[in-house]
Amino acid sequence: MTQQPDVVLRGPDALPVLAPYLCGFVPGRSLLVIGLDRDRIVRVTMRFDLPGDPDEESALVAALGGPAAAGEALAAVGADRAVVLVYPLAEDASWPAGFGRTLPHRALVAAVEVALPERGVEVLDTLCVVGERARSYGCSDPACCPPEGRLAPPEVADAVRAQFVGRETAVLPSRAALVEALRPRESGDPLREAVDRRRAGVLMRLPPGDLARVEGFLRALAAWSRAPRDQVRLVRLVLMVGALVDTVGRRDLLLHRLTAAPQRAVLGPVRQVLAEAVRCSEPGSPDLAALATTLAVCSWVDGDGAAAWVALDRAREADPAYRLGALVATALDRGLPPSAWTSMMAGITAEELLAGAPPDPERWPA
Repeated sequence: MTQQPDVVLRGPDALPVLAPYLCGFVPGRSLLVIGLDRDRIVRVTMRFDLPGDPDEESALVAALGGPAAAGEALAAVGADRAVVLVYPLAEDASWPAGFGRTLPHRALVAAVEVALPERGVEVLDTLCVVGERARSYGCSDPACCPPEGRLAPPEVADAVRAQFVGRETAVLPSRAALVEALRPRESGDPLREAVDRRRAGVLMRLPPGDLARVEGFLRALAAWSRAPRDQVRLVRLVLMVGALVDTVGRRDLLLHRLTAAPQRAVLGPVRQVLAEAVRCSEPGSPDLAALATTLAVCSWVDGDGAAAWVALDRAREADPAYRLGALVATALDRGLPPSAWTSMMAGITAEELLAGAPPDPERWPA
């Protein structure tokens, strides 16, 4: 699930251009449910892998209509209507000749059109999308939905792209690209070698005290964000953040500073640093689950649910029993919006964290 800053849907022609920005990558072989409120503001985007076996499609429909997935997720963010997009082909496919006459997954679409209204969600349209071409499952008028698919008018496509360029939002070519972005750096990689070489020196110079270490990290992060090509500073940040997640107390103090009152100008750079820390960690490192889960939380709060799931996958590979990872995965499964996390963090003070007071299990993240 991905939740974005306010985006207004201005007609179906914009959807094939808009959807990759909402996902963070170009969907392939996917079913997307874009939840909207009554003002047509996009509140949430959910992506499901399309089953390879048609017999498995009933399980997907059950998930969409069931209380553990789409119904609760849409209600949690105030979305009472949805547009459903089916991406039946790979990310780099083009619209096949004659495809419009026999759109695939019609049985799935019909079932979804029943399941979502049963959960109180009005389905505004269902579209088959390949690249930036789309055709409605409910339209048989070739003037409106030609067999070769309808392409967004240039002015509509340009308006959508301009909206996200202003937010410095990029689209990756596929979900696999998200996974690749967290691929472990191999032995001999220059950045990993620099991290290993400088580890002892950086750790020896860390200030005493958890709060001093968190504040020092944030100051160093701000300096690096102004000169992000500075590899020396990046290496130091990677080592510093590793030392901040090696205990629950320091990890939660860091997350409190980052997410109780989140700022995109901070979340963007810290996600880059955490991603490199994950990539430079040994597969069996005890801190890998903590680093990857911290990255998942920051990605989720930053509105990037797809990246949060990829980071959680790395965390669960490293330590399936890591408590915070399990909690965040449950929150994402239930479709909770990032505000659920930030509100919880805002209700905890740094003084409570520093005092080491026993956490209230009803509000504590781990």
